[in-house]
Amino acid sequence: MSKILKGTAVTYGTKTGGGVIQVQVREGSTIRFSGEMYASEIRLSYEGDTATATDNQGEVVSVVGYNHRKVLNLTGIVLATSQTPNAAGVESVTTADAAFSAPFSVGCDLWISYGGGSEWEEVDKSGNAGWPSTQNPSAVHSTGYGDFHITSAEKTRSSANFAEWTLSAVEHIPIDYDGAGSADNSDN
Repeated sequence: MSKILKGTAVTYGTKTGGGVIQVQVREGSTIRFSGEMYASEIRLSYEGDTATATDNQGEVVSVVGYNHRKVLNLTGIVLATSQTPNAAGVESVTTADAAFSAPFSVGCDLWISYGGGSEWEEVDKSGNAGWPSTQNPSAVHSTGYGDFHITSAEKTRSSANFAEWTLSAVEHIPIDYDGAGSADNSDN
């Protein structure tokens, strides 16, 4: 989705599917959650650490960067769909509760797919493997270069409000010093 603002197009919102994305949480080959989420906010940042070396007069003579990473913060509402684990094709309050309470932990892999639209390759799961969902039953997936691992997960339920997941995940990335490939591609 985009909007025209005084003659200039700007990207707006979460675009494909009105903000519905496919999410899969895996622990090794075990799928802990596979379903859809209405993503109210997806935030991606690039981070890294640096160290400096100084000479005997306190002047900086060297700087090194290390521990480069992408940090993903995702907040949204888990949808109760026929693809939700243990749903048996039934969309109900019981299914919604089961989807919300899916058991996973820090260290699990976080796969995100926008389906066939390659709208955000930095976030989209790397590789060609998709997975079926209600909005994408044929498991179409445009490859990206996301390879995230959950570092924190918060599940929130409050009175008179939607139950939400807030996930933080990290992907450590190499620095492409020779310029031969994408600096964001973990396959470099």
